[in-house]
Amino acid sequence: MLIPITLLRPLRATLGALLGIVGTAVVSRAIVNQGAGQDAMPWLVAPMGASAVLLFAVPASPLAGPWNAMVGNVLSALVGVGCASWISSPIWAGATAVALAVGVMGLCRCTHPPGGAVALTAVLGGPAIHSLGWSYVLWPIALNTTLLLAAAWLYGQVSGSPYPHRSNVTTTSAHGTNDPLPLLRTEGSDASIKAVLDAQPDALDISRTDLVALVQQIALASGARRWSATRCDTVMSRDVISVPANDTRATATRAMEQHGLNILPIVDDQGRPIGVLRPASLFCGDSDDSSVIATLPLSPPVLASPHTRVPHLIDQLLVRGAHELLVVDHDGRLIGLVTAADLLPLTVRAPLRPLGRRVARRRRRA
Repeated sequence: MLIPITLLRPLRATLGALLGIVGTAVVSRAIVNQGAGQDAMPWLVAPMGASAVLLFAVPASPLAGPWNAMVGNVLSALVGVGCASWISSPIWAGATAVALAVGVMGLCRCTHPPGGAVALTAVLGGPAIHSLGWSYVLWPIALNTTLLLAAAWLYGQVSGSPYPHRSNVTTTSAHGTNDPLPLLRTEGSDASIKAVLDAQPDALDISRTDLVALVQQIALASGARRWSATRCDTVMSRDVISVPANDTRATATRAMEQHGLNILPIVDDQGRPIGVLRPASLFCGDSDDSSVIATLPLSPPVLASPHTRVPHLIDQLLVRGAHELLVVDHDGRLIGLVTAADLLPLTVRAPLRPLGRRVARRRRRA
């Protein structure tokens, strides 16, 4: 998969790998060689360089996950030590170690490419590695890997790119439910993507969660691009019913009942919105119809400009979960209202045209 190259990404990976390897080496050396000569035991092995590439350069890859790194390296070390102990030929021992490491990691769903190098190092690492025997699994492998994972986590917290990777693409309802976003319920469902992935002969270096999120985000962006030139003042409702904040609960109730409203913008003396009144708020507190609306619980207004483009409206209403957008002029006065219903004609306009032509043709034939 090709990753777009920006200056920040390689710089962040470079600094992370530098700090990660330095930290791993310093701590490992202090622990492994404590009380012994400086070179008594290996304190850092070459495969950790490959692990650092994954953890800091492509942390979103499933191959770079903590489970893959730790379990993949440890299992590969076990396989490598076993092959070095039981197979006399270095060529066959090395080849068998790598092959078995690949197979074991695949079976345990912990494939980590540096694991192949970990297994091969156990066979061809020389006397210093061979002298460790099964201890090679614990140190330097498990120790190095643990420290490198800790470094990746700490660096992720500081750099703003958390590790382990978590997708930052919103694909579910903003209201805390499991429903997918309204625009995405017919595009790239999780079930259909899972079926396609299961049918692939080779594993893809991307998690199913990230792939679902990306496909759905592409569907959302594709729809938004079609309406990118359309402005808010084209789709908004202009004849907005609103009530001053210093008016009474009875006035608000009559307005909502008379016009069949589920939301009622509340404005100040200058016509600037200060909140949105919903039916449930009418039953809060005392039942005195003469009480002032300003004393009722109001939802904070989400504002938009008449020049706002439709993609931003879609983002607010269908991604961020806003129920409505209050459109204000340059002085902040209420001049319009946008809800998801106002965006509906944009989504059905294209399908309706061919349907209308088919109906017309049928009428002519009749």
